[in-house]
Amino acid sequence: MIELRNLSLSVGDTALLQDINLSVATGETLALLGPSGAGKSSLARLLLRLLEGQPSRTLRHKARHRGFHWSGQAIVAGTDVLSASVGQMRHLRGNQIGLITQSLSDALNPQLTMRAHVAEVLALHQITDITPEQVFATFNLPPELLERRPAYLSGGEVQRVLIALSLLPKPKCLILDEPTAALDPANQALTVKAMAHGRAQRAQILITHDPALALSVCDHIAVLDQGRIVETGTPRDLQQQPQHPKSRAMIQQPRDTAPGTAAAPSGPDVLRVHQLSHSYGARPVLRNLSFSLRAGECLAVLGPSGCGKSTLARLVAGMEPLQSGQILWSEATRPARPSPRPCPGPCPCQIGYVSQFPHRALTAHFSVAQTLAEALSLSQGRLRWLLRPRHSDPATLTAICNALTAVSLPTDAPFLARLTRDLSGGEAQRLCLARALLVQPQVIIADEPTSSLDQCAAAEVIKTLSDLKQRAAISILLITHAPAVAQALADQQLTLRQISPPPAAMLRRADQGANVEPTPSLIHAAFMGDRPVRRERS
Repeated sequence: MIELRNLSLSVGDTALLQDINLSVATGETLALLGPSGAGKSSLARLLLRLLEGQPSRTLRHKARHRGFHWSGQAIVAGTDVLSASVGQMRHLRGNQIGLITQSLSDALNPQLTMRAHVAEVLALHQITDITPEQVFATFNLPPELLERRPAYLSGGEVQRVLIALSLLPKPKCLILDEPTAALDPANQALTVKAMAHGRAQRAQILITHDPALALSVCDHIAVLDQGRIVETGTPRDLQQQPQHPKSRAMIQQPRDTAPGTAAAPSGPDVLRVHQLSHSYGARPVLRNLSFSLRAGECLAVLGPSGCGKSTLARLVAGMEPLQSGQILWSEATRPARPSPRPCPGPCPCQIGYVSQFPHRALTAHFSVAQTLAEALSLSQGRLRWLLRPRHSDPATLTAICNALTAVSLPTDAPFLARLTRDLSGGEAQRLCLARALLVQPQVIIADEPTSSLDQCAAAEVIKTLSDLKQRAAISILLITHAPAVAQALADQQLTLRQISPPPAAMLRRADQGANVEPTPSLIHAAFMGDRPVRRERS
């Protein structure tokens, strides 16, 4: 049903995929396992012709071509998608080929409710024997989600809705690009269950960097490294006797490769949150939440999907208006240089924000170098309105390369020239982290910074954050669903639960070893500095 023959893909002079040969029959699931940046997402987008480019044979001067170009064959549902017309691809997408994308935030129309999304798919494919309520019941989705828009859904809920929409037309082939990367264990189990719905009637390619998922749900595994298939086999063979070093590194790697942390710091508080509450319409997300964050300390916020972790990160970063409660910053987070327009809170350059949805947080038509140069210029007050940032200055280029090296990204000219929309999910996530580090922040708000990374890359990122915390006394607000990441990096943990029943947030400091409530006297005590910075509802 899916057959790839000598498939190659390049962007400019850089090869992303080289001589890929794979076949997947109906009823089979093939896992494409590889580290971040190996070319997995590029393959998924190529199979649906979502990349802007052309066949290599039509190029006269390949060295001058900066876009995507490909060669070989990719036969999906009986059609070579690389030579198909626009009309043929329009018919294949959705009807014969389904895709569950890695960029959850951009996969749904923000103006439509879930009921409208389902109704649109049913009308497009002329499905009349099922209602939106029955669709949600079939895929074990709560019926109250039907009237919500994407902004009011958690990452796990969006993922399960996308699976339902992709499977409604009953495609013969399904491409799943990191379907469980940013989900907590409970939602991962629900997503895997949804993936198995009607599995015997289609061919599936599961793109993942999680060896546990590949070993548990797939019939065959192909290991991809630097654009090449280095080994294929059954889960049992690769688990017991992997032949290639990359296969052994990924499948037999320990799950707790992140470094441990030192004793909790005892510095002054840089952030205090008091009685924070937030709602989306009639849906409460946070209620009476209080905690503090010291200088050089990492606070990990854990909890199931939909409990308000990302909402808390956006509120603290000032990206959403405060409805109720107080967010108090210390004088240390205020800008040292004079500013013509004083900030009502901490200077934006003093806070590094890493979004859970990296592609939404990046300017699609900016290159990697321009993205980082813009952040550096903003932090130094050198960026003028409507002027594209320049990165030809040697000092700027050195700072950009240092930031990319810190998050294990390439620093060569072709990578610096790549547009952010052409990056994989893991590369985009690390670029967001590099941008946050480039401005030398005093506080980093990291929303799922390792969810799209393989184990090795995640360990490197965690080591970078740990070094910054210990050497530069940078405070970190870490949003994560992975207890191992929190245990390795955090000095204290804040566990959120769903609002219904009424939620409770229990604070556990690493040096106490027990759950304790935040101390009321600590929250209500006078904040340091003569001018405490408050963000309150006007």
